[in-house]
Amino acid sequence: MLDGQWVEIQLALLHTSRNSLHNVNDSTFIENKRDGLEFESCFKQIPDGNMTNMTAGWNLFAGNRGHGIRIEPLINAVGRIGNNTFRDHPRHALLLDNGDDFLRIREFYTLKVDYEVTSNRFVNNEGHYVAKLRLTQGTSVQKMIFKHNTLKDNRIEGMFPSLNPRLRVHAVIIVSSNNVNVSRNYLVNPNSNYELATHLLDRSSIIEATRNWWDTLDYHKIITKIFDQFNRYNLALLQYHPVLKYEDELYGSNEDYVTNRVRPEEVKFDRGNVLGGRLAIPFTTDYRETHYYVDRDLTILPEGRLTILPGTTLEFPNGIGMLVHGRLDADANEREPIFMKLKNETTMTNSSFVRLVDGDSEMEGRLEVRPNDEEEWGTVCNRVSVLTVAFRLAMHSEILIPVLDQSNKRTRSKSHFLFFTLISPCLCGFAV
Repeated sequence: MLDGQWVEIQLALLHTSRNSLHNVNDSTFIENKRDGLEFESCFKQIPDGNMTNMTAGWNLFAGNRGHGIRIEPLINAVGRIGNNTFRDHPRHALLLDNGDDFLRIREFYTLKVDYEVTSNRFVNNEGHYVAKLRLTQGTSVQKMIFKHNTLKDNRIEGMFPSLNPRLRVHAVIIVSSNNVNVSRNYLVNPNSNYELATHLLDRSSIIEATRNWWDTLDYHKIITKIFDQFNRYNLALLQYHPVLKYEDELYGSNEDYVTNRVRPEEVKFDRGNVLGGRLAIPFTTDYRETHYYVDRDLTILPEGRLTILPGTTLEFPNGIGMLVHGRLDADANEREPIFMKLKNETTMTNSSFVRLVDGDSEMEGRLEVRPNDEEEWGTVCNRVSVLTVAFRLAMHSEILIPVLDQSNKRTRSKSHFLFFTLISPCLCGFAV
């Protein structure tokens, strides 16, 4: 503080290939236009003894336009971020991120990390996330523990709360590598859509996020605050069970105070006229319930079977898709078609035109798009068949199904899409 006024100072620390120690303690970083504290790692392969110790403790980070602390990437480093307060940030508070770029992953894979984020308070932050955590996925020489932190009364909704994110969801904590452990934290943020989320595109990975306090022991409430494989089929799984029974057990170690004896819950696939989640058993739509709403990805596991009766309509919101590992039966006919359509199609539109040209019929040809009347037509795909694209077998790929006006092969397009990934043959005859 200078002459009774706060002076804006951004602290940037540079890691060289030599052994060094950076301690940032008892300092205040308020209302910087960028990040309050930024640390730049060394990208070289260095001896273990030369790893930099970057420690920040007992600081206040408040109202910074960027992050309170930003380390991107976090490599060749040990240290601890502890006993700090992060409050009133408009977009995000903490970023420790090695990214998901394939070439960078190969480069960082052998660079060691041993880091802790512990005993911090994150309160009244808004925007995209409070803490975003990601080391290099798959490597065993990097680890991070995020524990004993209090995350309370943060409001995380993102820029467009009314839109369904496909993969990059906003949450209080976003953890996107399985060498990050999130445990024994206080998670009570009722004004945030999600407490925990992942961006890791690896269905085989499990990220540990157990023994946290959720302000409830009702698993049905807890799972609605988690965004992972149960929401989008190509994401990793966040392991939330068991949870703490008491909020004052953050620093405890007694396993009697966790819900080890409670059976973990997952989102039920069939909830009346609402479908979504993972299906591991045979399920047939009800002939009395011809209209269903899909609220999350439909994932049909290898042992699952979904049978859609003729005359059934499935409504998908924007960004929701389907993955078929098992069997999908959709036996429709001309009199009783099966419809898979977008819900609330008028919530967001654009002025683009879509058409099929140079095909053998009105239902096939080259797919072209024109953004507006003043632009030229551009090719999206050289050959598209509206009649077959909906049930074409696609090995580990997503199919975008455009909605076309069959009368004149041209229509205003909606800014919503349906995504389907079919891993095994299925019997389909639905209309889009």
